[in-house]
Amino acid sequence: MKNLLIIFGSIILLSAATCGGCGGTCSATTTNRTVLSSRFNNNDNPKTVQLKITGMDCAMCTNAVHRRLSQTDGIIKDDISYENGSAIITYDPAKITVEKIIKVIEAIGYKATVVKESSAKKPDKPSKNLIKE
Repeated sequence: MKNLLIIFGSIILLSAATCGGCGGTCSATTTNRTVLSSRFNNNDNPKTVQLKITGMDCAMCTNAVHRRLSQTDGIIKDDISYENGSAIITYDPAKITVEKIIKVIEAIGYKATVVKESSAKKPDKPSKNLIKE
């Protein structure tokens, strides 16, 4: 009986640690965090993807997504909002693909689809054709 109470108590604690479907009463609505820059190879251009994420109900949901992304090699930065049902993720394309990012999010129970992809541009190099006066 004591073991059953311990198991039941653990289930309750785990349930409280995940999204409780608060309906938007959580104080934080968006996470915007930068992951350690050592995960980014400076020789490559970072890319950004905007995802629509369904199934997030509160700030704890955004924290769950961020926590999983921050543990994923190749993720540089994430900006996640349950209010908008969106995520803007900057990543190192040499280490991770959009498809893998979506799989990471779906592995924790949310649905993710691509809204928009872009890549950061490198600064233009000076032209070798100089105008002579």
